[in-house]
Amino acid sequence: MVIKRLLPDLADDPKCRRMFEREADLGLRIDHDNVVRVLDRGEDRGRPYIVLEYVFGVDLWRLGRHLLRTGKTLRQPVALYVMTEMLSGLAAVHSAKSRDGHPLRIEHRDVSPSNIFLSVHGDVKLGDLGIAIADMRENRPTAPRDERGRGKLGYLAPEIIKGVPSDQRSDLFSAGVVAAELLLGKPLFTGAGEIGILLAIRDADIRPFKAIAKTLPSAVDFAISAALAADPEARIQTAKELRAELLPHVDESVRKLRTELGRLVAEVLADTGATQPGDKGAMAETVERRWPDRESRPPALLDDDGRLHVQSDTGELVRVLDSTTVDDSRYEVTSPDGAMLGTFRLADMIRAIATRSVGPRDLVSRNGATPQPLHSFPHLVRHLPPSSRTPTLQKRTELVNTTESHNLAQGGLVTALAQALLHELTGLMLVDHEESRVEIYLAKGAPVYVASNKPEHMLGARLVQQGVLTQGELDMALAVMPRFDGRIGDTLSALGLVEPVTLVRHISAQVRERLLEPFGWIEGRSAFYGGVDAPKDLVALELDPWGVLEAGARLRLQRGLERDRFGGRDGGSLLRATAKAEHVLALRPEPAIASLLTMLETPTPLVRLDELNPAAAEHELPRSRPLVVVLLAMGALEWA
Repeated sequence: MVIKRLLPDLADDPKCRRMFEREADLGLRIDHDNVVRVLDRGEDRGRPYIVLEYVFGVDLWRLGRHLLRTGKTLRQPVALYVMTEMLSGLAAVHSAKSRDGHPLRIEHRDVSPSNIFLSVHGDVKLGDLGIAIADMRENRPTAPRDERGRGKLGYLAPEIIKGVPSDQRSDLFSAGVVAAELLLGKPLFTGAGEIGILLAIRDADIRPFKAIAKTLPSAVDFAISAALAADPEARIQTAKELRAELLPHVDESVRKLRTELGRLVAEVLADTGATQPGDKGAMAETVERRWPDRESRPPALLDDDGRLHVQSDTGELVRVLDSTTVDDSRYEVTSPDGAMLGTFRLADMIRAIATRSVGPRDLVSRNGATPQPLHSFPHLVRHLPPSSRTPTLQKRTELVNTTESHNLAQGGLVTALAQALLHELTGLMLVDHEESRVEIYLAKGAPVYVASNKPEHMLGARLVQQGVLTQGELDMALAVMPRFDGRIGDTLSALGLVEPVTLVRHISAQVRERLLEPFGWIEGRSAFYGGVDAPKDLVALELDPWGVLEAGARLRLQRGLERDRFGGRDGGSLLRATAKAEHVLALRPEPAIASLLTMLETPTPLVRLDELNPAAAEHELPRSRPLVVVLLAMGALEWA
């Protein structure tokens, strides 16, 4: 057996103790051959413990590493056997009930290779309910659900990353990732650092799996792809259902597959010298990194020699980055005509570049060296607005080369973006108002990247304003950012200053803020430049164009900026403009827009539309209003 205890420094933490007790509560209510059994619980000198069955073998993560190192892969029947056995255990977890028969609706929340245990006898068992959540009403009727993103980063579901409520279907996504990786023989989601991986998951970019799908039975491809759907509603709905789809393709005897798996497990144990139960390495390598609460996190520190001391959440020294890592340079900047623009440290230099106080044609002298164009400093070029990062882009985005220009006084950004979506434009839209500029890169009319020159729209500034970072921590991160390829998100994550999931959520909120602000501008211009692609080092973002337009139209309505579009005709009727309406329907808009266009074959009073599409909450606008604004801007509706 295994005795699992809380670490001494966590035993007095009420939150940790509550989670530990919950793990025991849940485990004692599940008895299944494919789930690591909880045998008992107790307390010893004030420290709680749980007694678990011991699985003599290795976890799936260690088996995967062994296969990768030895150049082997799991045969398809063995991989599917492991998955169907694990899913049997997951189904048991999901269907667990309380003592009085009440469904607990447990979410495991950490279905990943290091929690799938394999024995030398070919057993497959799902373990570790440490971060599971359940409906434990009989114990804590008012207990809130903990929606904080937890689990191994590569196996989180998109909804966990987005910070929206989750349910058992999140575990199905994680199971789909495990299945895809067993068949791929490598990670499913990859990207530039942890942030890139999380963004790939959020967008459900499963192209690596689809690339091998032709080698699989079509039903297996369909089932795993369905488990990996970004939208939980489109996902396969239960572990039992996913298992049933895969089981017919486990086309060899279970005894043969158990024997083959057991031999592989024994091979891994022999390879690591672990021949007896109790091998410490088997568990030590699977302990998950603990992210501290904001208040308890010790800062990374710069010493007098410019070295950065990075500490763990318990205060232990993790590593020291030498002074060559920290950019403590002074940058003197002059304009092309020789005017002195200022002397900056790196953090201030980055802010000046991002806000266009320093431009791509300015000359930079680093620590008194000969002045050179800004483009001579790759770690600075990254912070230029995307449209000015190369001379080619600068030339292509001059006003004389614009494909289309729009006056924001005439319908605002709603009109410009609605027309871009209608015509599925790809390129760059620059939106200018006084000293503010927003750059929107479009792919078939959908925004895929948004940049702004406003200081408050920078990620670091947002994190400080939200209390996630201190200004000192941000400045320190900026000073070492060149070490991490100039990416502030990866820098903050690598230094342990911000949890990666938290970063992705703030990045998503920041993009939304950047994009929504210009919808409220009533002066200025938008200019579109066709065929201008976003720079390759930018990570494309998942932005629903219909949702963006609806949110922008709602903002304009709330500010009273759509009076001209309605012209006092609240009592009037609307009719669809047939040709444009059919064009819009061909773009597959969201159901609310499609149903609105379908019903407007005959003139319908606006007030009737308001009744059919009421407000989500009191004091809010009826949902029909922003949808009507968008469709009027597209020319798909007209006043009857």
